[in-house]
Amino acid sequence: MTPPPVTAPLEGLLAGLRLGLGVGAGDPEADLEALSRVDDWNAVATLARRHQVAFLLLQGMQARAAGLASDSGIEPRLKRIRERTVHRGLAQVAALKRATGLLAAADIPCLVLKGLPLGQRLYGHPLARSARDVDLLVSPRTFQDAERVLLENGWRRVVPSFPETPARNRWYGRFRHEHVLTGPGGSLDLHRRLSHNPFYIDVPFESLLAGSVQVEIGALSFRALGQEDDLVYLMCHGARHYWNKLIWLCDVAVVLASMGPERLERVSARCRQAGLSSILASTLRLCGAALHVRLAAPLPAGGRRAAWIARFSERTWCENDATRFSGGLDWIGQRVLWLIAKPDSRTVLHEIASMFVGPRDWWRLDLPDRLFYLYFPLRPLLRATRKKGG
Repeated sequence: MTPPPVTAPLEGLLAGLRLGLGVGAGDPEADLEALSRVDDWNAVATLARRHQVAFLLLQGMQARAAGLASDSGIEPRLKRIRERTVHRGLAQVAALKRATGLLAAADIPCLVLKGLPLGQRLYGHPLARSARDVDLLVSPRTFQDAERVLLENGWRRVVPSFPETPARNRWYGRFRHEHVLTGPGGSLDLHRRLSHNPFYIDVPFESLLAGSVQVEIGALSFRALGQEDDLVYLMCHGARHYWNKLIWLCDVAVVLASMGPERLERVSARCRQAGLSSILASTLRLCGAALHVRLAAPLPAGGRRAAWIARFSERTWCENDATRFSGGLDWIGQRVLWLIAKPDSRTVLHEIASMFVGPRDWWRLDLPDRLFYLYFPLRPLLRATRKKGG
């Protein structure tokens, strides 16, 4: 699978990110040359917004290509995107403070995923990253109590929103890892585990909590994943979404570049033990190719599966760039990518089982629990009618 040629806007965006991150072994002069070849700066700004990297691109250009940033006209547009990010982030700080405070008062431990603490740790400022929502992880045992606390204090659930029954709730909890709430500060995703598929990232909450770190944001303090857990999670999250946002790859690149040889080897050993070697290897390929990341120690390059995942992600970037956007990966393509990423029997069987029933089916056909099994043979028909009906 060969990706289409990289357009000048995408090449310029990657060059600007390399200058902004400063974690690569590449040639800054070559990156400046790539920026000088950009013929459509509006397309670059659109890509920066889509990939949520406006801050990093602005930082790189102001530091190494200030004249070009000003003359091209992209600087004010990136600043406007940045202002919206800051505005949303300030609301999220307040929401995060309130949500974590309520859970702490109810004696429910939680961890903040990605978002504001990650921006603070990687880029020195909580509002450096553009985060669309707040992500909180709690133990599966306390998930219902945590949701109840939030629902009683200003949030309301928007996903799932199907007519609830015991069988539907059990199925949803088995194959979906989060509930989406909305309220103070916008959207909040409450996670019961790190992935829809519990065999994809199989780490108990208690282990994650034991290895977690405290992140200070001004006078506030939030608990987040430890560095190694965070790296594995970020790689798995990015690969599962075929790296369709470059901010995720930038985050991983910064973490990788900050790790010494011993930690890199521990992460590599963890990935081998968990069956995630293809995820690690494909991530390293992408970080090297796109961001020229330099590691403190060599790690295995991986085999065909790793190469396929990396090429597929590169192809997605090229096909979905600002000059020829074709939309996201289809439902079947996502499943194929996930199964290739970690093809062990438990992960594959769980992924296949998740295809047999979907929450949208319960809206279209409201069967009683005693007839729940009928959703399985009716699934193809329900999907077909949904497509026709829009």
